[in-house]
Amino acid sequence: MNGRRNLSKKDIYDNYHDKFNILVRFMIVAAENKRFVTYAELNKILGVSIEDLRDFAGLLGDFCHELKLPYLNSLIINSTEGMPGGDYFSWLGENNGAGAWGKHVAHCFSSLHLSTSNKKKFLNTSGLNETVDSFFNNS
Repeated sequence: MNGRRNLSKKDIYDNYHDKFNILVRFMIVAAENKRFVTYAELNKILGVSIEDLRDFAGLLGDFCHELKLPYLNSLIINSTEGMPGGDYFSWLGENNGAGAWGKHVAHCFSSLHLSTSNKKKFLNTSGLNETVDSFFNNS
């Protein structure tokens, strides 16, 4: 996918692997609860700078694309505008604007919707550690 990167996939794996794993899980929970997450919130949770979180968000989109998951990075917004910043739209591609963003948000919310069964509640994050490891090791 497109976009500016300061941190490479290898940088994030070598230095922030656990934080990326937490980000994936946290964003799945956000989708299950049908909510957006601000960069400021992620900064507080992960202790990663806003600038580096932009790279995390792009890599999260790559992760979702590779695994054919809904684009969880579409749920990360800036608190000023209430929508993703320019880096998200650059990552998404030149011909995709707010309409495509809305479709990706809806896909996250509908695909990761939770039923009331306990089995379903844990299905979305089951086996996730191995999936994240596999994503990084397929470079």
